[in-house]
Amino acid sequence: MIWFKDRDNRILRCNRAAAQTLGLRVEDVQGKRAEELYPEEAEAYLKEDREVIESGRPKLGVIEPLALFDGTKRWVQTDRIPHRNAAGEIVGVIVFALDVTERKRAEDVLREGEMTQREFVANVSHEFRTPVAAIKGFAETLRLGGLEDRQNRSRFVRIIENHANRLQWLIEELLTLSSLESGVVKLRLEPIGLADFVLEYAGSVQPLTRRAGVELRWRIPSSLRVLADQGYFLQVLENLIGNAIKYNRKGGWVRIEAARLCGFVELVVRDNGIGISPTHLPRIFDRFYRVNKGAASGATGLGLHIVRKIIEAHGGVIWAESKLGRGSAFRVRLPAFIKAKYNRA
Repeated sequence: MIWFKDRDNRILRCNRAAAQTLGLRVEDVQGKRAEELYPEEAEAYLKEDREVIESGRPKLGVIEPLALFDGTKRWVQTDRIPHRNAAGEIVGVIVFALDVTERKRAEDVLREGEMTQREFVANVSHEFRTPVAAIKGFAETLRLGGLEDRQNRSRFVRIIENHANRLQWLIEELLTLSSLESGVVKLRLEPIGLADFVLEYAGSVQPLTRRAGVELRWRIPSSLRVLADQGYFLQVLENLIGNAIKYNRKGGWVRIEAARLCGFVELVVRDNGIGISPTHLPRIFDRFYRVNKGAASGATGLGLHIVRKIIEAHGGVIWAESKLGRGSAFRVRLPAFIKAKYNRA
């Protein structure tokens, strides 16, 4: 795009590409003042032009927005060059503008990716640092005489084992996250009877609910089936129900409900526990985000993020509702298994 403007910001000449950005013909642009054609940007452009005219020096490679006639916005790289007459006097400015929108978007994506990567490495390093320091410290204690301390040596070994377990959980979650985010994970989709699946899982966590003093209830129609990967779906249940139990109170309850909704099944895990503050709620599915910074050992802040990735990989959605002090509800929608459609496939 090329414009030739005089000292009064009037466009004397332009090419077709420049006119097209305004949705006009060349003859409709030439002779008009800039503020008539693009009033929102005219003042900023005029300021740039005057700097070039008054200094007599070109201004090259400026990245700036350009509003098109259809309301969209593009990014252009402009070169402003002073134009002189035969006597050497500056009589205007020539503006060359190249559309660099796609390049800028790519650069922004790359910059965001680099920032995300740095944050990810920093978070992983932080998560590894505590258990590694504990293992190293207590191993050194044992080496320097702790093995002879019959009263405490078993406790030291248990601490080392607990922190080693934390490292193992973190590594497993990072590997799961890596496979989900890489897009190469292959789901083994099969029809899962939701009522039987939840019943089997509920039986496995009875010792946990008894210790926590929490009652686990469920109400799921026997006809409901989802199309899901059994291993990944179990991971979703473990996280949502496990959190509902962990962040509850003695005498509390956890309810699991499900219903058919068009081509989906909506599964709801609801509790009357401590709830989540409105400050934290929008971020609970972010990587490494923990509402309770002093969470129990093994809590990495990856669980709900991985759950969301699993649900999205299945073509579903997940969201949370909560009121502080009154409990939370996590809603999951997954594709329903439709027998006729499945048989045809």
